[in-house]
Order: sequence, then C-alpha cells, then structure tokens
Amino acid sequence: MLLFIFASGVGIYGVLFQERKICGLGLVFLAGVNLIYFYPGFNPQSKIDPARWRFFQPKSPSYLLPIIQEKEPVRFIGLEGFFHHNFNLIYQINDLRVFEALYPKDYVRMMGEIEGFELKQAMREFFKHGWSFDVRKENLNSLWLDRLGVKYLLSKKEINAPGWKLQEKSKDYYLYKNSEAWGRTWILKQDAPPDFSSAKITLYQPDRVIVEITPPQDGYLILADQYAPGWRASVYPSG
Repeated sequence: MLLFIFASGVGIYGVLFQERKICGLGLVFLAGVNLIYFYPGFNPQSKIDPARWRFFQPKSPSYLLPIIQEKEPVRFIGLEGFFHHNFNLIYQINDLRVFEALYPKDYVRMMGEIEGFELKQAMREFFKHGWSFDVRKENLNSLWLDRLGVKYLLSKKEINAPGWKLQEKSKDYYLYKNSEAWGRTWILKQDAPPDFSSAKITLYQPDRVIVEITPPQDGYLILADQYAPGWRASVYPSG
C-alpha cells in the first residue's frame, strides 16, 4: 500500500510539474522494487521441488499418503498455515479451507459458525487468511468438522484437542486423525441415525460421482459435497 501511494504521488507530481522523464524513471524504479518484493523468482519462500510440480502424477509428500490412500474421499485441514490451501489441486485432495474452490454463501455461513464470525465480517476473514477461510485450533471440536468428513489435520506443532489422535509425526509436522469424522455419503431415514455402512463411493471424479447402495432401500442418499448448478442425480444404470 505504501508503494502504491508513493508511486501515485510521483505520477501526479510528474503530470502537474512537467517532470515526466524524471518521474517516469522513478516509476520504473518502483516497479522494479515491486517485482523484487513480490515475485517468487526473486524472493522464493522455499526450494522448488520439480517432482512436486509435475503435471501428471506429482510426487506426494509422505505426510499426505494416509489422506491420498483412503478408500473414499475425505477432507482435511492444515493448521496455522501448514500446507498451502491451493496444493489440494495438485494432489487432488479435499481441503476444507478451499471447499473444492467454491465459496457459496452457505459455505461461508458454515465457516462463520465454526470460527465465530458473522456473514458481514466474511470478507475480512477471507483476506486475513490468504484468500481462504481457516480453522483455529480452539475450534477443532466443532461438530461441523465431523459432519463434513474432516478426517485429517496437519500441523507444525503438537496439539491437544478432543477426538484428534496423533497418527504420525516428524521434526517438521504432526498428522492427526479425527475418529468422529462422518463418511462422505450416507443413507438418511426418518427418525433414524445416519446409515454409513449401506452407501459407498465407488467412483469420484470432478464431473461424475458413483455411489453404490447395498441393499437398495427407501430413504435419502446424502453426499456431503457442495451443490453446484448442472449436477443431476440419477439411478445407474437404468437412468
């Protein structure tokens, strides 16, 4: 912001006092400062690992293997900035903080219920956490995390939260598992608890999800994903 204000002042001064050459050079200098300060090629945050950035089959860090190897898709979160929220696109895993890259109002309201902010404060929270929403460690006992299938947690530090059991640790990270996390899909009947054993995801792709129900029964099939226009449910293979 200071760079922007200073550059604006230089530009206005050059126009008003006809010092365009000097001020033009000043603006070029400020643009260079901006590049050096912001561009990752000049100011890298970490060493680039070519294996991680391959377009096909990127090499996954060891701490992600339990999440990737789950039989059905599960969600996870990174605590206090551990594991950048956009990496979920590279490894095709579901990070609650980006919620499949959609921010509908219902999702924002839900994150507000977890984190304790109102909808009118959502924009401030969004930018505060790097263009995403976050979950603090004091809110890890929220029932929403269980019901949305948030099964794993990655942290730089050791935590002590009810329901989260340490699965793996090293000098760089701690991996926790939520024993109370719900499945991604279930059968719901009136006056009955969710039936997780009768519904199983057999195919999960960006534009197609197949859920096998055994045995066929009355009730509602619930898929804990964000609805978006264009999605339709049908009985397969009969149509």
